[in-house]
Amino acid sequence: ILLFPSFFILFFLVLPSYLQSTYGANDSSVYLATMIAYASTIFTMPLFGFLSDKFGRKKSMITVLIVFILFGEFLFRLILNPTFGYLLLFMLLYQIVLCAMAGNYFPFLAELFSIKVRYSGVAFCYNFAFALTSLSPIIVGFTFKHYKTTYSIATVFIIVAILTLISCIFTKDNNECI
Repeated sequence: ILLFPSFFILFFLVLPSYLQSTYGANDSSVYLATMIAYASTIFTMPLFGFLSDKFGRKKSMITVLIVFILFGEFLFRLILNPTFGYLLLFMLLYQIVLCAMAGNYFPFLAELFSIKVRYSGVAFCYNFAFALTSLSPIIVGFTFKHYKTTYSIATVFIIVAILTLISCIFTKDNNECI
């Protein structure tokens, strides 16, 4: 459940530097687009939390993953033109995907464990997933260096999303909404 969200989140931490060094994006444009994207979470995070409560964690998470699998390549095509408008659109869409997952994976993960082991179960899974995916910037950098195409980056993210989708499909959902 945490593979794609943690991979996505950790890559976002190096994304400004990556956009500058790999695509020659203007640093002030990258940071302004990043700031605006972060500010947008004031609205998007509660919205996706509400949708998760309304439709269920598992169903919402599966929907987010399928949408990304289908349109992830489009998202990464936006960085081929590093003008401010495209950077802003890329950062906003990236942040929307991130918020859509965050509105689901925290409660989904917590609901997998009984109350007696909930905190230790969540802590172990969360830390293990983030430790494992801490290599995401290296994996993406290696993929780009080897294949020299943005499509290869999108493919890495789509593969991780597919693995997470399979995990979600076979995970029991304890949410009362479903």
